[in-house]
Amino acid sequence: MTVPVLLYIAAICSMGAGALAFKGESWAKWGAMIFIFSDSCIAINKFVEPFAASSFAIMSSYYVAQFLIIYGVLKSSSSEPSPS
Repeated sequence: MTVPVLLYIAAICSMGAGALAFKGESWAKWGAMIFIFSDSCIAINKFVEPFAASSFAIMSSYYVAQFLIIYGVLKSSSSEPSPS
């Protein structure tokens, strides 16, 4: 499982770096950071030590992250000037 885990970590880090470099709304950036938090909660709960309310922390942060990413991307694409 070492190689798949390392590949997943690389993918999540790339997503976070891409979100920080995104020139659009900061909503998507916040969404990406909260998504990383959600994945970190999963990893801690699964591989370090299970914690109370892990399901709530994971799922609530996941849903908030998805909303913010979608909202930020849609808001950014609607604020761009249309080609003339």
